[in-house]
Amino acid sequence: MGLTIRKLMALEERIVKKHLYEWLLDHNALTIPQLGRFEATPTSATIQPGVYKFLPPNKKVTFHTEHEATDVQLRDLLMEREQLNAEQANYTISVFVQKVQESLAKRQRYELEGFGLLSQLNENTVIFRIDEEANVEGDSYGLPGLYPKPLVHSPENTMVGGTLSKTNPDLPPYTEEGEEEEGDVFVPLTNPKDLKSNTTASKEPANEDITIEEKRVNRSSNTLLVYSLTMLFLVALVFLLFLITDPFWSGTVDASADKNKHIPKKEDVKKDNKEEKQEPEKKEEKAEKAEDIEKTPPKSITPNITYATNGNYVAGFAWIPQAPPNLAQVLNKTRSNKSYVILGSFDKAENAYSFYNNLAKRGISTACMVAPVAGNTRYRVCLGKFDTVDEATKEGLAFGKINSIGFFILTY
Repeated sequence: MGLTIRKLMALEERIVKKHLYEWLLDHNALTIPQLGRFEATPTSATIQPGVYKFLPPNKKVTFHTEHEATDVQLRDLLMEREQLNAEQANYTISVFVQKVQESLAKRQRYELEGFGLLSQLNENTVIFRIDEEANVEGDSYGLPGLYPKPLVHSPENTMVGGTLSKTNPDLPPYTEEGEEEEGDVFVPLTNPKDLKSNTTASKEPANEDITIEEKRVNRSSNTLLVYSLTMLFLVALVFLLFLITDPFWSGTVDASADKNKHIPKKEDVKKDNKEEKQEPEKKEEKAEKAEDIEKTPPKSITPNITYATNGNYVAGFAWIPQAPPNLAQVLNKTRSNKSYVILGSFDKAENAYSFYNNLAKRGISTACMVAPVAGNTRYRVCLGKFDTVDEATKEGLAFGKINSIGFFILTY
């Protein structure tokens, strides 16, 4: 059991480490509650003096101890990316903070693998040193440092530290072990005489390589030229065959007759214009019919009620005039050709809302409302909506008989 608990705590610890590093790739700060705040300041590309190493843009990361920090940003991040609830996320953070504090207390250090090191200088001061290979600048993530090497092309000209200059024994030496390459020679710049002898020895092989490379380039250029001329000849040949075989260009067809062939007749033009005029008229007729249907007042039916009614069912209703949270779903504003069982009709929306809220509170999930339509200014509260009048009447009589309440059917 103890081993299992330690494994779980180690997992929680790794989760926070991972998201701390990933967050700082795209952001400049993150607070860990009860521990402190990491801040990342962007820095530009730099050159390490002496070794001539180019480093890509990065961020300078610092840590500030804040034992009273209560920011919820890390908690929300874990909830979103690890699919945790608030309690689980807070527990994960507390495990990480506990591990950091225990390590700082025992060893005065805590390592964030691949990121950096937290060090305890004194009782109230903890600093952070970023790993040399770590890069928390999102746009530069994964870019390595570059080492420009000195290239020696001749005894007179030497590439030293990235700058081409005359051989000069006063320039600082640059050496790198294990670097050898044919053609251009990498030489430790410690003695100008050694430099001269080495470059002279490699001069002839380098010239031979350059001559071979020039021949390859010339051969490739000639091949490309021949290929381009061949393709151009083939295209010209196809175009010539087209001119010879096409009736229009060969003179076997009267060009004027072919031109007249495509001139539309007056009757066809008149027919097309007539159809174009009829299209807007048809659209207007459809729109007018739809508008007439929408303006048609709803049809109400009063069924034959054989039971006694009273006001006992609504007597216990509370006053709840607030608009329902699902108002857009339960308030019917357009015609649907459904039959509604109407239990109440009101001039004011707040009265209708209160009636509906009480029905919903009593567990009637089918309850809904009909907005004022077709000149009627009243809000109707419904037991439900049904496909047919008979179905609505049947449900209304069953509900009304149990609760001694009247109703009518509205088809809209």
